[in-house]
Amino acid sequence: MFSFSYRKRNPRGDPIVCGIAVFLAMPFLVCLLLFSKDNLILTWIFIFVAETLLCSNWALISDMLMVEFDFPIFIFQ
Repeated sequence: MFSFSYRKRNPRGDPIVCGIAVFLAMPFLVCLLLFSKDNLILTWIFIFVAETLLCSNWALISDMLMVEFDFPIFIFQ
């Protein structure tokens, strides 16, 4: 959703949004490892946020691949 609105301002918005999502997931993964021994509820919250941010890239990556290969193959033959 954020990628579609950002793509209007920047045509390379999809890779930027993917990079930001991965960058934002890293602190949650570190906190997940730090708090896993002490607080189980907080650990599950960090797992949810980190996995949501990391899995948000799959839709954008497939969209980037479909846009990239939208041309006919016979051009290069």
